[in-house]
Amino acid sequence: MDEKGCDWCESPEGMAEILAFLKESAEERGLPFVDIAARLLVRRAISNARKAEARRAKEAQKPPLTE
Repeated sequence: MDEKGCDWCESPEGMAEILAFLKESAEERGLPFVDIAARLLVRRAISNARKAEARRAKEAQKPPLTE
């Protein structure tokens, strides 16, 4: 997900691939999988990643502190 970026993760094919991976992992571990809950968590992760990216970009634009 990090390599392909947030835009790919939000795309229908990206979301389908991520959800398929999560479902497969849940089945291997004997855990329940709820599609809508997984979608919510993936969207939240994308939102957090975008916020972190914006924060890093903003910090990079700040002038260095001088004494």
